[in-house]
Amino acid sequence: MAKKRFFKKTYKPYMSLVVCGMVALGTLLANPKEVKAYSSPGDNSVKLDTWNMENGTSKSTSWSGTINTYQPTKTNNKIVTGDFDGDGHDEVAAFYDYGNGDTGLHVWNPNSSGDEFKWTSVWKSNDFDARLIDGRVVAGDFDGDGKDEIAALYDYGNNKVGLFIWNATSDTSYNCSKKWESGVFDASKIVGMVSGNYDEEGKDEIGIVYDYGNRTTGVWILDENPDKSFKASKSWESTTFDAQKVKGRIVSGDYSGDSKDEIAMFYDYDNRTTKMWVLAQNSKGTFDASKGWESTTFDADLITDKVVSTNDNSTTKDKIGAFYDYSNNASRMFVWNPTGDSFTCSNVWESKSYDADRTVGRVFAGKFDGNTSKLGVIYDGTAEVVQSKESKLISESKKYIGIPYVYGGTTTAGFDCSGFVQYVYSQMGIQLNRTTFDQINQGTPVSQSELKPGDLIFTENGGHVGIYVGNGQMIHAPRTGDVVRITAIYHYYSARRIMN
Repeated sequence: MAKKRFFKKTYKPYMSLVVCGMVALGTLLANPKEVKAYSSPGDNSVKLDTWNMENGTSKSTSWSGTINTYQPTKTNNKIVTGDFDGDGHDEVAAFYDYGNGDTGLHVWNPNSSGDEFKWTSVWKSNDFDARLIDGRVVAGDFDGDGKDEIAALYDYGNNKVGLFIWNATSDTSYNCSKKWESGVFDASKIVGMVSGNYDEEGKDEIGIVYDYGNRTTGVWILDENPDKSFKASKSWESTTFDAQKVKGRIVSGDYSGDSKDEIAMFYDYDNRTTKMWVLAQNSKGTFDASKGWESTTFDADLITDKVVSTNDNSTTKDKIGAFYDYSNNASRMFVWNPTGDSFTCSNVWESKSYDADRTVGRVFAGKFDGNTSKLGVIYDGTAEVVQSKESKLISESKKYIGIPYVYGGTTTAGFDCSGFVQYVYSQMGIQLNRTTFDQINQGTPVSQSELKPGDLIFTENGGHVGIYVGNGQMIHAPRTGDVVRITAIYHYYSARRIMN
């Protein structure tokens, strides 16, 4: 058994019916892509790269293709790993969004040495919208049969969600079935979904981190019954924990070495202060929280949607890995190893020519040779031959990262939120009104699922504004004592498009 974790954004729903089926797939269909504003130019390649998590060595490209035949952003926040066929080697599985409700499940199978992959389409449906499982896909051995399954929580809207499970019936075919449904879950309030063996009963459960608002956060556990259905129970709640501060940075593994898994969450306290909180199940079946690591020089937002955990199901304690994006094509890989009741963090790999932003939503971990824990990514090499006006705007906005927040500020000596947005747009020859409350009425409204880089993002009930940069992130001047920076979108309220 082997299973890994990965998470991120939420889209607003518009579907009410889902049908599962199995279809073989040949040629990939290209769909329009979100405009990107990467630091590096790109060469229109797409690659599956892996590193040894022990020391960051042995970086290798294990599969490659071109953007014309495979668009990696179509798999964002829908990638997991696990031993789905029971051969002792982990595979990589990704849901691919073809658009218009067409979704495929692709599985990369490694060779015996784990350094070369080939992918196969194992399932397809023309009535399953991949956007409605975004950030809610995990893998684990939920029935205890020794093979991993894939689980996805589907957003039907109106506080209704459904849990679907995929089982491998062969190397080229997976079966899909619906196992659970709830009419009281708002999918947009789920900030993370993980899996692990939390109760040491020999099979995995699904953990859901739920944002109730007003700094109240709960953790729900979905556990498979003997009849293959699932049951839900709340296992933890806090009234002083802002779930939005850990979104995109939640993983699971056995960090204590007691054969039970824990949940780890990187909490962003702003001003480059980050703490890792660990939830462990107690004898009552609920969770206790403890601090596992903290730093006053680590910006949690720079690892958002680039954090993974091993889950080895062995006597070895699991470790956590993440890509840290320094921008300007500079990246580092950090690994957290548990030591007693805490973690030590080490930099195991770095590069000045690898753009971590091109991996957002596509980072994973696994034992692809059956022995060595590796961190992997699907790298988006999209080339920006002609820079779009939206891309130019994002490039312009990034020039001001690090400028301090100053209330009422409208210059590079210091910005407030609306002053920053107004200034950046003015550099593009576009004049915006001065205040957030005026800017919220400019341009045209767009839904969260239709966001494009350059759109204005309004949060905090419309009292704060930033600029969308893609990948569920915005650049903004947050608050007094902070600086202009890129963060995950939090407390989303509305959006407006200025550039049409």
